[in-house]
Amino acid sequence: MNSSDMSLMFAVALVLGVMLLIAVVRVLGRILSSVQNLLGTAGKVFAGMLFASTVCGILLTTIVLAMASA
Repeated sequence: MNSSDMSLMFAVALVLGVMLLIAVVRVLGRILSSVQNLLGTAGKVFAGMLFASTVCGILLTTIVLAMASA
């Protein structure tokens, strides 16, 4: 594999990761708003923790995929 193939794979992995992040953020936003309405302050804390862990997981997965393709 030459360097142009690797850079193309890196770009594709990065774009797919960003698209996945946007999709998950939109879905989580809808879910978390209903959780916040149901649980009040505890729901807000739980929603924030869930959101942060999901975003970190997606970012780590994107980084690992990009490094594996490089």
